Amino acid sequence: MPLKCSRSNISRVQAVRKLLRFKESPISISRNCHVVDVSKTSVVYIQVFGERQDDLTKLSKPLEITCFRTSIWDETLYKAWSSIVYKLVPNVQQLEASLEKFGAIIDADEVLLFEKATFLVISHCQRKAHKDVHRFEKLSNFIKQFKLSCSKLGTHFSSMEILNSNFAAYIDDFTANTYVLVVLSDSSVCM
Repeated sequence: MPLKCSRSNISRVQAVRKLLRFKESPISISRNCHVVDVSKTSVVYIQVFGERQDDLTKLSKPLEITCFRTSIWDETLYKAWSSIVYKLVPNVQQLEASLEKFGAIIDADEVLLFEKATFLVISHCQRKAHKDVHRFEKLSNFIKQFKLSCSKLGTHFSSMEILNSNFAAYIDDFTANTYVLVVLSDSSVCM
């Protein structure tokens, strides 16, 4: 495992920087630092990540770069990709404001938009605090597993209702490429 960026990575970053230097709108570069065989909490991994991040930051100037420490063993890869997708969504503030209004109208605790194929969070509004900071990743994995079970049975996932005494959650098609999830504290409300 090299401690420095490989020549191919350096060449790619320099080529991207050259191509983008004349672009007038703000641009950012995202890079996953993904090491499969080392624990992300180990001193070696933290050192490797820091060195690679420093190298890429220097090489990318004046462009902004975001590096993510990711692992296949936890939610970090999902969070990195969600963050990248979030940056790519045009008018994300307007979208979040619309979700906030929608959530207020229906008195929802939370409203989320997911990309259909990957279940990455595109946008969300939260009107009630939640203890579980990993709930998006858990929910995404749960629904992906459910969709996989549906496809194995030859059926198609389109919507889901989850009800108990504490909450109600509804997932349904929103657009051709997104699902909407609405979470309500009042489980007696029917959608």
